[in-house]
Amino acid sequence: MKLVAKVLDNHLKGKQWIAGDSITLADLYAGAFFSSAFQTVFDSAYRTKAVPNLNAWFENFSSHQPVVKRCGKI
Repeated sequence: MKLVAKVLDNHLKGKQWIAGDSITLADLYAGAFFSSAFQTVFDSAYRTKAVPNLNAWFENFSSHQPVVKRCGKI
């Protein structure tokens, strides 16, 4: 999972969303994939130092109003 996180972190450099200028199915899929990791595996040091772009994306994703409405606070 950490290898996938690094790859996505590199892809997200300078981007707000995975594919385009707004949330897409790719973001929803990745959000579901990484949700448990951000809650249990990735500690704050790893998130801020090893995958800062992914961390920023996940914070944006998990606070996106439709996501909060459907999933609650992650």
